[in-house]
Amino acid sequence: MTSIEKLQLCGVRSFDPNPANQQFIQFQKPLTVILGKNGAGKTTIIEALLNACTGTMPPGTGTEKGSFVYDPKVVGETEVKAQIRLIFTGKGGKLMQVIRSFQATRSAHRVTFTTLDNTVAFQDLATGEVISSTYRSSDVDRVVPEMLGVSPAVLEHVIFCHQEESNWPLGPPKDVKRIFDDIFAATRYVLALDRLRDNSKEFRRQLKEHEASLMALREHREQAKQLEQQIAQKESVVKAIQGRSIGIEPELRGLRQAREELRTVEEQIETLQREVAVTNGRLEERREAVRRMGVPATSQTLDDLLEMRGSFTAQMQQLEEGLVHDTKRYDAATARRRAQEEEMYKCRSNVQLLEREAQLHKQNVAQLRELIQHLSNEYVLSEGNIDERSLHRLLQKAEDAVAAERQRARAASESVQQHIRDAEDGVQGGSRVVDGCKKEIEVREHAVENVRRRIKENAAAIAALGGDGCRTKLRQVQVEVEELQQRVAAAEELRKKGDGEHQSQRILMELEEQNSTVAQLREEMMQQKLLERQQQDLVLMRQQIDEARAAVAAALQRDVLPILNEVGVQVPQDAAADSFSLTTLTSLRSQAAQIRQLKAEELRALQARVLELEKVCALHEQKMSYSTDELGQCRRTVDAGTRQCAGLVPDMDVYEEVLLQAREAAETAAQKRHALEALASCYHDFMVVAKEERTCAVCERPFDSEDALESFLTRKADKQRASPEALAAVQAAVNTAQEAYQSLEKLQSVVVTVRQNRHRIPVLEAELDALGDKMKQNRAEQRGVCAARDAAQHVVHQLDTMYQHLCMACTMGEKTVALRDTLARKEKDFEAAQAEQQPHETQRKWGSGDGATARAEPPQRSYEELCEAYAAATERLHKLNRQFTEAQRMERGQAENAAERELQDRKTAMFQAEVAVSKLEDLEAAARELQEEAAQHRTRVEELKRQAAEAQHSVEAHQQRVLQLRAELQKTDAAERGVLDTAEKQLRELQLSLPPVLSYVQNGCARQLEELRVHLRETESAYKAAAQEEEGLASRMKEARKTLSDQHRRSAEIDRHIDILQQEASIAADEAHLAETERTLASLKSDRLQDVEQLLGEEARHASLATLRELITAKITSLEKIRAQQDGNTEAMLLDVNQLKQQLRGDKYQNIEKRYRSTFLKVQTTEISIQDIEKYYSALEKAVQSYHQEKIAQINQIIAELWRQTYRGSDIDTVEIRSETEGTTTTTARRSYNYRVVMKRGNNEMDMRGRCSAGQKVLASIIIRLALSEAFCCDCGILALDEPTTNLDDDNARSLADALRTLIQARRAVKHFQLVVITHDEQFVRALGGQSLEKFYYVHKDREGAFSVIDERTFDQLFA
Repeated sequence: MTSIEKLQLCGVRSFDPNPANQQFIQFQKPLTVILGKNGAGKTTIIEALLNACTGTMPPGTGTEKGSFVYDPKVVGETEVKAQIRLIFTGKGGKLMQVIRSFQATRSAHRVTFTTLDNTVAFQDLATGEVISSTYRSSDVDRVVPEMLGVSPAVLEHVIFCHQEESNWPLGPPKDVKRIFDDIFAATRYVLALDRLRDNSKEFRRQLKEHEASLMALREHREQAKQLEQQIAQKESVVKAIQGRSIGIEPELRGLRQAREELRTVEEQIETLQREVAVTNGRLEERREAVRRMGVPATSQTLDDLLEMRGSFTAQMQQLEEGLVHDTKRYDAATARRRAQEEEMYKCRSNVQLLEREAQLHKQNVAQLRELIQHLSNEYVLSEGNIDERSLHRLLQKAEDAVAAERQRARAASESVQQHIRDAEDGVQGGSRVVDGCKKEIEVREHAVENVRRRIKENAAAIAALGGDGCRTKLRQVQVEVEELQQRVAAAEELRKKGDGEHQSQRILMELEEQNSTVAQLREEMMQQKLLERQQQDLVLMRQQIDEARAAVAAALQRDVLPILNEVGVQVPQDAAADSFSLTTLTSLRSQAAQIRQLKAEELRALQARVLELEKVCALHEQKMSYSTDELGQCRRTVDAGTRQCAGLVPDMDVYEEVLLQAREAAETAAQKRHALEALASCYHDFMVVAKEERTCAVCERPFDSEDALESFLTRKADKQRASPEALAAVQAAVNTAQEAYQSLEKLQSVVVTVRQNRHRIPVLEAELDALGDKMKQNRAEQRGVCAARDAAQHVVHQLDTMYQHLCMACTMGEKTVALRDTLARKEKDFEAAQAEQQPHETQRKWGSGDGATARAEPPQRSYEELCEAYAAATERLHKLNRQFTEAQRMERGQAENAAERELQDRKTAMFQAEVAVSKLEDLEAAARELQEEAAQHRTRVEELKRQAAEAQHSVEAHQQRVLQLRAELQKTDAAERGVLDTAEKQLRELQLSLPPVLSYVQNGCARQLEELRVHLRETESAYKAAAQEEEGLASRMKEARKTLSDQHRRSAEIDRHIDILQQEASIAADEAHLAETERTLASLKSDRLQDVEQLLGEEARHASLATLRELITAKITSLEKIRAQQDGNTEAMLLDVNQLKQQLRGDKYQNIEKRYRSTFLKVQTTEISIQDIEKYYSALEKAVQSYHQEKIAQINQIIAELWRQTYRGSDIDTVEIRSETEGTTTTTARRSYNYRVVMKRGNNEMDMRGRCSAGQKVLASIIIRLALSEAFCCDCGILALDEPTTNLDDDNARSLADALRTLIQARRAVKHFQLVVITHDEQFVRALGGQSLEKFYYVHKDREGAFSVIDERTFDQLFA
């Protein structure tokens, strides 16, 4: 069966929307009780359960549904989110969870309700994986009831019925019919029957339509067959015509190919004619160009001229290379001179800058010394110890001091704040206690008033019965009845003996003898009781002695001897063999004390050694921490320097080489730039000389014409235009090289620092390794000493425990010796008393006068036997007294039956008195219970008042403590803030003073100043040498430029002769090509096309190309005309065929065969379906009627049992549900039921609606819901009752509780049976509790009254 496990609420109705304060209920089995006052939020639990299971909103929420979520206006928010989380066990034992989330958004004039999401999660039993998915609300509303195994109607109206709708069985008939139809699912079955009947009618109508369609389709099928035959005939004619058209196609294809070949020949002829015209034009142009050159003829050949130009070019190239080389050298010399000049100026500037920095450094050091004197006297900053390590250590010292001061201030402030929070928590806790006590005092005082009222009612009833006088009267009547019974029995016995006048004398003698016997038995009992008591004392003392010895022996064997053997103490033989003595125990105790003292001294020595080792280890750890920090700083410096140099200097060891290469690259680039500048100047000079002197500046050859001069100037201008671009590229290279060199120069101080730290790192690592080895040795020794200390501590603990057990054993041994002495003394007393009693007993028995009887009896009887004999003798004595009294009355002549008549009268009076006393005892018991309850309430009230006073006093004390702590916090913060501000100010001054000094030391400015002074002197000497070299190279370059100008003039003449000879060779080649083309053209014009005679006949033998083209065109036109006629016939035939096929593809003949077969099958299947529907309709109608009658009978039977068990009135015997049709005979009316609740008394019944009281209405509704739950919830054992005692009197409420308790006992065996009771009646909960209820949930508002809170309480708290 299914069950609900847990419900969590957040933001629903009056529950807190804060997820951190969400409330939950863990439902118990078989009973969960939820108790609370009106308005506490109990009914919200039923609403949440119903909403989680079915998605139904509670009554009164309206269409907007905003009231179901906590009002946003109350919490001052624009939106509030709510969530309901229900965990339940579904079908198959699967644990599931459904989560429904909502949101209420507040706008200007309204609150809008929104459903956020609906999540269902379950655990896969096979894999153990939790599967969670979000669904639509309608899907969740359908799935959850299916998993619970009940319908939504049963959940809404039976299991989780709302308090406002709990009396629906006695509501308006229309609503009752709707609800019962939903519960019975009658509407669904009636709709199914109606749907079956409608389907039957529809199938009959379809059958008629299918039969008509089948007749029409049969005619259409015959017409389609005739159309298919006509299509086949026309298609055969079309195939014959198409065969004739295909026979003409090869001849047409040959004619078209011949026409294309003819067109190709004509195009080739046209192309050759154009080529001849182009070649003639080119020849004329080249001959005209040779004439325009006007160069005199030469006897040299083209090859000789080319060879001469090659050698002359090599010579020119050699001269130019020499000039370029000299130019480069000149540029290099100029660059060196400029570089040396720049370096000289740069060095002078750097020297001046470093001198100013040195002066500033001295001032900073003086300022730093003054600041250090203010900070601490531990450090002295002299000129020799100003290095990076000492400065960092000084800064770290100051930062540590500030951090320690800040930590101390924070710790002091946090300590006071923690005390303040503790005091505030105490105030809040005390306030909660005071509020709780006041609320409980109100509840208790109200309960006391109720108890007082009931006590007064009981006192009135007791006074009406007569009080204690009634009980006294009963005792008197009982005594009288007992005396009369004894008199009647004595009289009867006397009548049986029948001695008349001598009876009193004989009875008197027997009385005297019986009195003597009773006195003897009483004396004998006293003596025997004394002996048995002494004997029991002896047995008890022996048992105590044995137990003490066994306990001492067990303690020695278990707790003392193993430890003594372990620590090496010699154990005496008697202690080891369990035959110990008090002396042995005392000796063992003294030895154990001595050993314990020795082990304690050894433990103290080991503890001192551990403390010493810990101090040494702490010292090593401090040193290691300092070295580790320094090592980390060195590594960080190395890493930072390496990253800074990574792009320029991958390896710090080759920094000088990289710097030298960068310097050489910068110098090379500068030389190249100077060479290009010189070459550009040279080209400019060449052009100036050529314009002014009309001669070449290199070879000194004059220009023959203006064209030659113009050509020379053009070439030189082109070279000069190219020079600025090359010069710009070289200038960019020079800038790049110089920037790279300057960047490398800036890294010099970084490289020095990295190298220093690299040398420092191995030293620090060696120190750390040495410290690590020392710490390992120290820790190993510490572990050994700690192990020895723990072992010694364990031994001392064992010895302490053993010493305590040994002391206890000694104490028990002393008690054993004392008990043994007492036992010996009591044994002597017992023997003396036994010896004294024996002669008295013998004398008594012999003195009785019957020696034979005395010898036959046992010498002594037990106390129980004596008691039995004494009781029998006493009874015999009383009997004789009664007989003596009756004998005297009989002798005085009183009536024999007077005692019997008086006995009957007194019995009647005794019975009446017993009835009155029974009622009195019931009332007194109830009064005592009420008095006890009132006393408990008063005691609890006094205790609560005392607790409230104590809590109030605690609150006031905590409030005073909060004020004191806050004042203390302000003072502490002010003092600590002053100290911290001073320390931070000194630290800031130190941080501002250190960086300039540290930067000066790290950069090595003093060393750089000396190096720069030396470098300045070297640079000045190098500058002078470079200036001299530059002047020598300038004169040499001037001579080289003059020679190169002469050579250029000779090279121009050779180039003109070579151009003329190359033009003449091209003219000869063009003339040969022209002659070959004219021969090819003549052959094409005389040739004919092949195979044309076979197509056109003899007339094509002597025809020209144009005539052949016309003949072929006429032939093609004739054949195409014949084929067009045949195609026209074919097209007409195909058009007819397409029209016939289009007719077949129309709706009338489309898939006619398939449609015919389908319609035929539809007719057959429809007839079968109609028959099946009729069978289903009849069977379902009978099943619905039978099911409804059986369920109504079952429900009425359950209602009758519960009503007889619950209802305490006599005006209604039972309640039943009547299910009736509407009174017509139609099929629909027989399936439509009206429901009403009737009450019966005897054979009479009437409608309960409008004729019953409010209490009867509530009770009947609850019983009907219980019956419906029993009948319809086969797979779901859940039932929730919301305020079931509404309008019920005390008797009916108690009987309802008894009925529910009986139901719980009957259903306890069902694994998942759950009854949830929500009520405000504590008396009902007490009556319902007992063994079925160990704890319950109490719903109440929080202290501010804003939110509902659910607390779990025990059942005993109801009686507190």
